[in-house]
Order: sequence, then structure tokens, then C-alpha cells
Amino acid sequence: PAAWEAIGAKTGFAFRDSMLSLEKLAVYTGAAATIDVADVDAVVGKTKEDTVFELTAALVEKRLPQALLVLKDLLTQGLHHLVIMKMLTREIRLLLYAKLLLRSGKLKSYSTNMDYNRFQASIYPAIKAWGGKEKEGPGSLAGPHPFVIYRMLKTAGLFPYEDLVNHLENLAAMDLALR
Repeated sequence: PAAWEAIGAKTGFAFRDSMLSLEKLAVYTGAAATIDVADVDAVVGKTKEDTVFELTAALVEKRLPQALLVLKDLLTQGLHHLVIMKMLTREIRLLLYAKLLLRSGKLKSYSTNMDYNRFQASIYPAIKAWGGKEKEGPGSLAGPHPFVIYRMLKTAGLFPYEDLVNHLENLAAMDLALR
């Protein structure tokens, strides 16, 4: 299961890319009974998307030196600064939606120390049923992969609502200035 999540993280959970990676892994591991995260790291490699996820993770975890190194790596790879801004804005927006969902009281059985399997069995179906039709707002959280939602809900608890709103406003102002 951890290897499957690692493949998803490296491919953005895109079906075609995940299947191609799985084929590479099958050839790489040969007769081995299992594929583990180390195999995924060895075969699938680092993508621009992977590095963007590293950037957002470093920012969310408030590891500024790591975030700056990853940002430098992304710019060196030639990733356009507006693409980076879009990914950062998406991350903060999803965190804000997760925070709003947590504040709504609709997830009464949710706990930040809940493991992923329990989340997927008990909380995710409620989120999916509640909001799958919204394109914006907390209900739009039903669209991403369940692991993304799980991570967003866990991380949203680390930020005050007002900070997330301020971060989103600052990102919008930066985006406007860059354009």
C-alpha cells in the first residue's frame, strides 16, 4: 500500500502514468513478491510535480530553508514561476476548504490522529456524498484523491483560519503583480 501511494504521489494519481510506472516496476523487481517504496523511488524518479509537492510540503511544515532549496530546484528545471504560484495557491485553497469543512461540524467522527485506512472507510464516503458536485468551496474536496483530502484535513488543523485567508490573499496579490 505504501508503494502504491508513492506511485500516486509521483504521478499525480493519473491512471495512465501510474500504470506505466507500475509496468516499469514489474520489470525492475522481476520475481520479487512485493514492490516497496524504495523500488518506486529507484524506478519512477523525481518529476517536476514531485518537486512541487516537496515545495508545498516544506511550506506547510514551515521548513523555510528546505522550501527555498526546492524552489531553486524548480526554477532551475525551467518550471515557470506562474505554475509554481498556481500550485501554491491550490494548496492554500485546499487547506482553507479543509479548515472550513472541519469547522462546519459535518465530520463529527473525524480525528487528526486517525489513520488513512480508517479515514477512507468512515470519513471519505461522507465527504464524497456531501460535496461531490461543487467546483469551489469545501464540497470540492470530494474531487481529489482520498489521500490528498486526508492530508489536507490533517494539515489544516495546524493553521488558524485567519492565517489561511491571509496567505490566500497574499498569493492573489503576488499573482497579480507577477502578471
